[in-house]
Amino acid sequence: MKNKNDEVSINDLLTGSVIWGKYFLSRLWIITLIGGGMAAVAGYKAYKTNTTYTAQLDFIIDEDEGASMGGVGSILGQFGLGGSSAGRYNIPKIIRIAESNRISEKSLRRKIIVDEVSKTIAEHIVDIYDLRSKWEKSDVPLYSYDLRDFRGEITDTMLYRSALLELHNTLHGKSSEAAPLIGISEDESSGFITVKATTISEQLSIGTCKEIYENISQFYKLQSIKRQQNTVKKLQSKVDSVSSALRSKEAQLARELDSGKSIQLKQNFTRRQALTRDVSILTLIYSESIKNLETASFILSTSSPAFQVIDSPFMPIQPNGRKILKSTITWGIVGTFLTLGILSLIRLYNQAVDEQTNPQT
Repeated sequence: MKNKNDEVSINDLLTGSVIWGKYFLSRLWIITLIGGGMAAVAGYKAYKTNTTYTAQLDFIIDEDEGASMGGVGSILGQFGLGGSSAGRYNIPKIIRIAESNRISEKSLRRKIIVDEVSKTIAEHIVDIYDLRSKWEKSDVPLYSYDLRDFRGEITDTMLYRSALLELHNTLHGKSSEAAPLIGISEDESSGFITVKATTISEQLSIGTCKEIYENISQFYKLQSIKRQQNTVKKLQSKVDSVSSALRSKEAQLARELDSGKSIQLKQNFTRRQALTRDVSILTLIYSESIKNLETASFILSTSSPAFQVIDSPFMPIQPNGRKILKSTITWGIVGTFLTLGILSLIRLYNQAVDEQTNPQT
């Protein structure tokens, strides 16, 4: 009895499959129309997409900061300035710096040559991507703005700040659905940090990539040695103060010696002895201050992070593929299955309506 039920189930399944197959075949033109249409649209869109070029720069940071930072900590402690802990460079901080407005602004103001024309990166991006036409709908009149403030001194006009914000968002893909023009990432296994710039201009990609890296390295170096610089300034100030006091006491002692050549008085001897003691103490303090200043200056010169470029972009760059075939096949399959799903829902709905209308059938 069980085998008979199994045979009935298999027959029902085969019968149902044949019915559904005939149903889909009768509507093959709909499946072909929708699936083929979506494939054609996707393929055409991929074909019309501009070819892009990705410039990539890989660099590392020297990890020798720990040894020198110990010396800085001891010197800082002597003068009540606190110490600093050694450790690995803050890669997330570097990535965050790369995404900041400051780095975007410095990079956008730099001039590079694209198609034998020397202009700022900001001007090249606006011209190549035709951003003025997109700015027509902006509340701020950027369409007629000639970007002159990017070529001269930094100003704080509304037009300059508005244009800077738009260009910053364009660089990082925040202004529209377009992909970001630049990106930075870390390979944790190797310690490499990668800066990428992807644009529709080969020279713009290379120039932007290099400028982003240069501004990241310069800014991070200055911030990393800022505390050491303050230490050197304070030590230099102390050296100058002790030197001035020492010269003053030496001058007083010289005058005292000159005035006491003809008259030998006990009070003159006592004053002369006190001045000699002050000069000796100040000389010792001055020597120690000079030693500490030289040590701090040496540490400052060696504690700056060492950015080392591993691979730098150069022409020619292999263009990124437009993936026409992949887009066509993918969206063709999506369109086909989407159509099959809709047709299946329509048939199931019609069957349900028929069963309610004709329950005895």
